[in-house]
Amino acid sequence: MSAKGNSPERKLPVALESKDRCPPIEDLLNNQGAINGALDTLSNSLATLATQYRQHYREYLADGYYLASVMRKDPDTWSDFCHRLDWNDVADRPKINEPERALEYVLRIVCGLGSRTGRQKASKLKFALLDAWEAEIPHSEIPDWLKQRGGIEKAY
Repeated sequence: MSAKGNSPERKLPVALESKDRCPPIEDLLNNQGAINGALDTLSNSLATLATQYRQHYREYLADGYYLASVMRKDPDTWSDFCHRLDWNDVADRPKINEPERALEYVLRIVCGLGSRTGRQKASKLKFALLDAWEAEIPHSEIPDWLKQRGGIEKAY
């Protein structure tokens, strides 16, 4: 996503039903090597999915980073965010005078405010992105920045 709001379209993976992904049982039983071919195809598909998943995940994190960057620099958008209803009854809610913490709060919203798991995930992601945030690395560079550091686990 750019500062002008333009975003390259992302094609999300389409989930196929089992009958569309796997050969019919008759083909598997009646064609020599069909089961091994189906297994090889499945193996390749899983490897591709894992790679695409990581890339999409890094891109979505960059989107959150971008939104937080906008809020950090624009008092009106930060104020709107601070007054979201989600923050009602939340002990550590965003404060108007702390826009530098925008990344932390964006990650808390997107990971889930209400669950311990969501809070832990948000904290982990915040620490993984903290060096980039402090250096004000452009959001467009975040996916590659994370990849160069070995992913979220190693950037953390």
